Amino acid sequence: MSINVLRRPSLLIRELLLQYGEISPSDVYSVVRRFKTKASYMSILKLFKYAEKLGLIRKSKEKIIKRYRKGKKVITFKRVYYKLVEGKEGDPAWNNIFGTLYPNAKLGLKYYTGRTVYILYVNGKVFGKYIDYDKAEKLADKLKTVGITDVQIVSSTI
Repeated sequence: MSINVLRRPSLLIRELLLQYGEISPSDVYSVVRRFKTKASYMSILKLFKYAEKLGLIRKSKEKIIKRYRKGKKVITFKRVYYKLVEGKEGDPAWNNIFGTLYPNAKLGLKYYTGRTVYILYVNGKVFGKYIDYDKAEKLADKLKTVGITDVQIVSSTI
């Protein structure tokens, strides 16, 4: 697996579907945990939900799983497995599932439209985007104390 696939959970989902045929969100999360990436279980679940909305995947089966705990009740839950929809393997939506589903969203949320965003540049590259100027300024000051001198804050309306 390439580094790009591990950085983008949506591409990881596609690769695992191509390799195994059908998978569950918990299967993907176990791979994510093994490689210590920052994706949470909830973000993996959301990606599956959004990919299903886009028609990239479909539910294939459900299993009832029972877990036993010492001295406690039996815990049961449903594990849903998904399959790749034929012809959607190379769909460009896999690169940005959320952006494809919500093309007008900026910074991941719709309500930021028309607001001022403060972009923090370090050595000419974007380091972060902040809605609060004070947060951007505090981070810039911390970076300067560490010895990074080329730090700029630029405001932009989105």
